[in-house]
Parts: sequence; structure tokens; C-alpha cells
Amino acid sequence: MEAGKINVYPHRSWVVFLVTTSLFSSQALLMLHSLLEQRLPVLGHRNWIVIADMAYPQQSNPGIETVYIGGDHLDAVHEMLTLLDKAPHLRPTIFVDHELELVSEKNAPGISAFRDELHCELGEHTVQQLPHEDIIRKLDEAAKIFSILILKTDFILPYTSVFLRMECGYWTQESERELQKAMHAHKENLVLT
Repeated sequence: MEAGKINVYPHRSWVVFLVTTSLFSSQALLMLHSLLEQRLPVLGHRNWIVIADMAYPQQSNPGIETVYIGGDHLDAVHEMLTLLDKAPHLRPTIFVDHELELVSEKNAPGISAFRDELHCELGEHTVQQLPHEDIIRKLDEAAKIFSILILKTDFILPYTSVFLRMECGYWTQESERELQKAMHAHKENLVLT
């Protein structure tokens, strides 16, 4: 601005920033939606999807694919859960890093608000907290046989990745236990006869 002139639109740069950010976030969500619509039909029991923060490393295991989607972290979690709710063949078991609960606001400004928003976003879903390294070991083990999809957002707070292990959407653990019990009983009957 020239010297002596008054800026009559002091917030114009903020409006441009917010509109640009909103458009970028919308594009990221469209990309995520399109990607998930393609991938969810081929994913099944024991596959994993991770909504990861920016610092999440690209892993060398060939069973783990990392895709940069950008955009807002919580929007990505919301979109993921919305699409999973519509997928009759999938039901997620959700894991978060135990460290997330212990990260201080002093060391990571904004973490408290994120925790609150994530808690609201996850709603009624059962969430398991495990140390980060334990979750990584689970991913590595699963990736030996099953595909893992890592979706990286632009989020820059620590221990905020959300890990979703897919379960069969139309078959519960209780149903599986009953089936295994029946199979065991049937096997014993075959041995006795």
C-alpha cells in the first residue's frame, strides 16, 4: 500500500486466504471421496485405513500404500466414517495413539481443541487407545498379508493419526465365536463316531 493511504479493506487478505483455504479443503475432500469410493469396494476384513498427520512417515513395506490427500484432518475423518457407514461389508475398529491423551497444550497448541473435536467426530464408535509403536507393529504385521492405505492430511499436531482396521460389516465377533464353538463341537462328534 502506498504511504499515506488508508486501507479501507483491512480484512480483504484474510477473506482471500479463507476462500482459498476453503476451496483447497473442498478439493481435498472431493479427492478423498473419489479415492474412497474406488477403494472401499475392494477392501475388506483385516485391511486398514489410516488418516495420518503430516509427519507420518512413508513406510517401506510394499503392503502399505501412502497417498497425500491434503486438506483438513477432521474433515477427512468425518468423510471416512460417513462412507464406512454406507459400506455394508465394512465396520471399523478404531485405534488412536495413547500419547494423544497426554500431549500438553503447552507443547502442542491446539491439541486440546483437536481432542475434543475428534471425540465428537468419533461419536458412538468404540475407540481403542494403544501406544503409537504398538499400532505401527499391528500395521506392519497386517501388511504382510493385507493391504494398508495411509491417507496423509496437512495436519501438524503430534499423535493425531486415526487408524481404522476393517472388520466384516455383516458378521459380528459374537457370530464368529458361535460358529467356532459349533465347528469345535462338530469336530468332536466326528472323532467320537
